[in-house]
Amino acid sequence: MADTLKTLLRKRSALKSKLTIYSNFINLVKSSAHISEMQRLDLQERFNKFDSLHSQFDELQTEIELLADDAETAFVEREEFDRQFFNLVALTRSLLGSSVNGAGSEAGFKDADSAMATEGSAAEAGAGGAPAGEPAAALPSLLSATRLTTGTYLFSCVDHC
Repeated sequence: MADTLKTLLRKRSALKSKLTIYSNFINLVKSSAHISEMQRLDLQERFNKFDSLHSQFDELQTEIELLADDAETAFVEREEFDRQFFNLVALTRSLLGSSVNGAGSEAGFKDADSAMATEGSAAEAGAGGAPAGEPAAALPSLLSATRLTTGTYLFSCVDHC
């Protein structure tokens, strides 16, 4: 049973790392003053894949909670994951909505910024601790960015476009 729990905990860790990777990507997109059509499509596809992460986590976490000696710690893990996940869902929908409505300017991202404000210092630590408005992680392999001004990047496709 201890081996089963260890395996489940490793799987949960992998799912949490996917959450962090998505959060880093969202922070990178959010730092752009305008979302291009290619970026919007990329974000939409990533979001479609990301959306299934919650059900995967829920199934896995339920198994962990059933096997864990310390159920309280397991419940805290679930609560933290849910908080981060749903903040990212809200932020993504805000970003996609603002780009579709043509409000892809910095002013159009005010709602997205406020959605992330509730995420707290735990998310900042997961995002590499970068200052607000600065990208927290390396770019995905399909994108390249050129810094135009503070917080403004020009994205271009570098592979498989």
